[in-house]
Amino acid sequence: MNYQSVVNTLLQVIDDHLLINESGYGNLSDIHTPEDERAPDYPYAFLNPIGITVGDSSSAFQFNLVIMDQVIDGENSQAQEIFVQSNCLMYLQDIISRFRETTQNPLIDIAVTVNATPFKERFEDNVAGVGAQITVQAGIPLGGCEAPYA
Repeated sequence: MNYQSVVNTLLQVIDDHLLINESGYGNLSDIHTPEDERAPDYPYAFLNPIGITVGDSSSAFQFNLVIMDQVIDGENSQAQEIFVQSNCLMYLQDIISRFRETTQNPLIDIAVTVNATPFKERFEDNVAGVGAQITVQAGIPLGGCEAPYA
């Protein structure tokens, strides 16, 4: 299990979600907006790496996971904003649950204590959703057996 495997596993769980239409990975500045050449296909989930903690017997991979959808402007825009945030929180819960239930590797798990923050942003369109900090823990022990040393 390496970093690429962790990211690919997370992105696959996100892509498999039937209500999330698009996903992305990278720096927060890489999030698609309508100002880009192509607008995102909402609901949109974006995985942003934060850091990695390497330990003796395991490593912890921290990510921001941003899930967003469009808010329709109108009379009830505040109710619509809360509705979208609620849906995005459910998508987050679905992703965590699915990751924990279906990951084939017993050495990898996602921490279930997740801090999520509802948000609303105005780009060229209005979006709302949740941003969450998630941690994936993987049993990757330090060892010299595979290191490229004589």
